[in-house]
Amino acid sequence: MKPRIRWQFEDEEGVLPLRGGRLWAVCADGLLDSLGRPPTASEDGFSAALDDQGRIALAASGRLRFEVDGRRGRRVLLPPGGAVGFRNPDGAGRLVAEGTAAADPLVGTELGGYRILGRLGHGAVGVVYRALQTSLDREVALKVLNEEASRDPEKVASFRREAIAAGRLSHPNLVQVHDVGDDGDRHFFSMELVPGGTLEDRLREQGPLAWRDAVAAIRDAALALAFAEEHHLVHRDVKPENLMVTASGHVKLADLGLAATRGMIEGEGAGGTPHFMAPESVHPEGIGPAADLYSLGCTLFRLLTGDTVFHGDTVRDILRAHRELEPPTLREAGVEAPREVQELLSALLRKDPADRPDSAAAVAAWCDRILSHRRQRRGLGLAAAVLVLGGGGFLLWRALSPPPPAPAPAPAIAADRTAASERLEAQRAAEKAAQEAFAAAMAETDPARRAEALRAFLDAHAGHTLATAARAEIARIEAGAGDGAPPPDGAGAASPPEPPPVPPEVVRVQQEVAALLAEGRIGAAWTAVEAAAEPGAGPPLPPADLAALRARVQTAAEETLANLEAEHAALLGAGDLAAAAARRTAVAEALSDAPAAAAAWKPRLETLAAAEAEARARAARRAAAATRAAFAAAVQERIPVALRRFDPAAALAAWDEAAAGAADSEPAAAARAHRDLLARAAAAAAALRARLERGPIPVVEPIDGKRADLLALEPDGPRLQVQVRGERVERRDPWATWFEPAVLAGFLDQTLPKETDPADAAALRLVLAEAWAADLFRRLAAGAPGDPAARELADGLPRLLPPPAAEPLPPAVARERELLAGLADFAAALAAGDDYSALLRLDDLLDRFGLLTTLISRGEAGWGLSE
Repeated sequence: MKPRIRWQFEDEEGVLPLRGGRLWAVCADGLLDSLGRPPTASEDGFSAALDDQGRIALAASGRLRFEVDGRRGRRVLLPPGGAVGFRNPDGAGRLVAEGTAAADPLVGTELGGYRILGRLGHGAVGVVYRALQTSLDREVALKVLNEEASRDPEKVASFRREAIAAGRLSHPNLVQVHDVGDDGDRHFFSMELVPGGTLEDRLREQGPLAWRDAVAAIRDAALALAFAEEHHLVHRDVKPENLMVTASGHVKLADLGLAATRGMIEGEGAGGTPHFMAPESVHPEGIGPAADLYSLGCTLFRLLTGDTVFHGDTVRDILRAHRELEPPTLREAGVEAPREVQELLSALLRKDPADRPDSAAAVAAWCDRILSHRRQRRGLGLAAAVLVLGGGGFLLWRALSPPPPAPAPAPAIAADRTAASERLEAQRAAEKAAQEAFAAAMAETDPARRAEALRAFLDAHAGHTLATAARAEIARIEAGAGDGAPPPDGAGAASPPEPPPVPPEVVRVQQEVAALLAEGRIGAAWTAVEAAAEPGAGPPLPPADLAALRARVQTAAEETLANLEAEHAALLGAGDLAAAAARRTAVAEALSDAPAAAAAWKPRLETLAAAEAEARARAARRAAAATRAAFAAAVQERIPVALRRFDPAAALAAWDEAAAGAADSEPAAAARAHRDLLARAAAAAAALRARLERGPIPVVEPIDGKRADLLALEPDGPRLQVQVRGERVERRDPWATWFEPAVLAGFLDQTLPKETDPADAAALRLVLAEAWAADLFRRLAAGAPGDPAARELADGLPRLLPPPAAEPLPPAVARERELLAGLADFAAALAAGDDYSALLRLDDLLDRFGLLTTLISRGEAGWGLSE
């Protein structure tokens, strides 16, 4: 049994598994729970980790203390089977160490700069350890190639090659590879330590997942596979054991890129685990991304049922089942889940790769639809977002990647709208036809023809409220009421008692109500019925007839409202808000003639009006987001180019054009209020050019570090006069050479005329610094492992920030300086590995408007604007 802690606290009891990583627990209100972070200063709790001798090292925090031999302390070492009591103000409890850690000679040793702390697991490629990277004082997962494979140069080369390739991949749903190395004959690579273990661990400890959690996990894995598809990679071993759970509950895919090494070590052409292998996997040449989708389906089945799709006594039996047998449904496996989940599972498990979903991205979108249609999945908390930041890659990728296209309205929307309209029109036409048919039948003067017409009416409209009157009239005629009607069959037999004739006042009200309903005037029909029921309005209507008339009107109102709700939803879904409002207004008017009854219908109409208001608000938000995105695109297309050519005047013109293109929107108003920044920068650049017209300016050129004379500022770079072998010659340097922070700062200090307005000089320095920083920020967003962009930003921005001015800076310049300082703080936190602080700073930064934020984002956070 793997090491774990059994805890008892007050009336609660449970087990906390130790998977080699550090476990934290918090005690509060008589309960104990594990969590993916240390307890805060105000919380009582403890941490637990395996040491190199298989003991559990416990450390208390807050007011919690361990009790050993009558003494209290903060630290305890529990051997396997050992127990210790603990206490805090909420109560007392007990911890018991269960299971044993597997003996491993590497645990407790150091390997290539990594101190091995514990064993996490093993697979075909090697053993995974929890380790401390001593140079950075951070815990990582260390995968060490197994000894047998380490003696094979070809397998070692494959292991290193694939690990290096995996290290170039960065995605929030992939376990990130940090480093590749060796120590003698030991070959390894380090990767991020994911604290929650694998989904297979969770299955063994807690049983099958709820369908929502399983679909969310498959979505996360599909996002990782979609990224793999973009890089032409096939995982070949997707299974719960390779899906790691973060502290936030999200899932990361491990071992992407190690397929060839696995195959070499396992001696299989395809590689993989039989219970999760696609039918085509037995033929290596047939393996493609669709094979990973089949494995994803097998994984979904296991997460939901705790079992594998197929069983067999041998690997061959299992693979044959994948090729030949139909997979069981979830219902057959004893699992209840929404129909959409079964449809997803069936699509993933189709035998023919061509019949499976088109891509992993399509699977992720399918999962999103299931989750959003049933109930919105709980959003990422701040801590979760920090965990997936991964060196800045995901958050910045999300901020900078092109916005997803707006989903096209589903064809069903138009169909629903048409169907609703057609149903309503058909009901109105049927009502009108019934009323006209009854009136025509009653107009027949010949009793026999009248009875025949009424029978035809009943054949067509048996359920109509006028059917009662029709049957009564037919019975009266057939009873031979002296009007010459032929005797019915069986003449001479005892005649049935004559039914009472339908009172003419009932027929009159029935016809009036039918005519009003045929016109869609439901309120007027209700008023007509109630008027007929009023004392003194004429001969009283029999109670049964009155109740039938009321029921008829109420049914018509219900049908009309139901049709309205369906059509209204379809119109809103299609984005036709005006038509939806007009349709609701028309129905409201049709019901308004009956004030007393309208009160019962009013809440449903108000619900529709509220839906219109929300749809209008959503449309406004979408329009505002589109305006911000268009403004950002216009800014990002031209302004960085202009600034990198030392032309803030052109940047100002582009800024003004972007504002004009945004019309009367909030971004346009904010841009107009902020244009002073670029206007001042343009003034400073103009002052420098004017100074150059009076003669050269001495500078230190960056290529050789020698004195030179600046002659002119040209679009392709500064034109200089330099000394070469005793001769003065001219040369033009590319602007990129001068846009390094130290060079650019020195250049501005040396060249700007002393009489330049300090605010103008600060503005020029800021906008040029932001052009440089925006390029690095975009590189950082690519998320390449080991990319020093964060460190370059952290080191370079302080050099470029204008020094504090003696006089307060103008508002636009001061605000931009704050933004650039915020970017410097973000970069410093990210470079130091403090993703939490980096995320806080970036969130704050992107919630404010300025040139910098329009250069590095599309405005998803809103830039602090109210729209």
